[in-house]
Amino acid sequence: MGTTLTLLSIVLSVVLLWAGIKRLNFSTHIQATLTVLDVLLLIGSVIVAGWLGFAVVMTANVLGFMATGVRLFMQTDTLYRYAAHQCDSTKEDLRELDKELRRSGEEFTPFSVMGPVARARLICRLAERHRSPDAMRLLARPIALLWVGQYVRTEITWLVDCFDQLMRAYNLSPENAITLADMIAGTTKASAATLRETIEAMIAAVATDETEGGDPFLAAAERSLTLARDG
Repeated sequence: MGTTLTLLSIVLSVVLLWAGIKRLNFSTHIQATLTVLDVLLLIGSVIVAGWLGFAVVMTANVLGFMATGVRLFMQTDTLYRYAAHQCDSTKEDLRELDKELRRSGEEFTPFSVMGPVARARLICRLAERHRSPDAMRLLARPIALLWVGQYVRTEITWLVDCFDQLMRAYNLSPENAITLADMIAGTTKASAATLRETIEAMIAAVATDETEGGDPFLAAAERSLTLARDG
């Protein structure tokens, strides 16, 4: 009976980890302590159960890995299928676009940090905003750089919506997307504001544009910096 309960506790711990209900979290001292205790408890259970416990934990992890892979594939497949319909492409082409973005050849690519579902949502949202696959290639990287650079990350779909809104408001071509991203990052750093606060300030600045003459892009940058500083 004792061995059965030990094996059940091992299976339950592994299932909770793969399901995301229990996470390995080291962001605070309390969470790190709880995480270490959970890991030690799992290791202790395996040791108590012996080779049978080792076999159970390995089997549970293999099954969890396979189940997670299937779940992620189904999620991304649904997103790419919908995106393909929005931009008159195919889900195979969009999956190839995802692979192309990840193997850009650069030393650091933000897409390697993003999970497959986040990348699929980024591409899907750009398709919803009627961006072609060619435009997606140019827009995805600046958006991804802004997203992975946050300590507390915003929802990727919100970031795509706001970034695309600013691109259209400033009448920028996709080739200039990195310029907008640099301006957002620079304004955020200079104003000590969060990314969300900076972007919301820039959208507000565009909406209340009263500049006469000059470069509206630079004028909006100056106003958004002031708004972000003032909170």
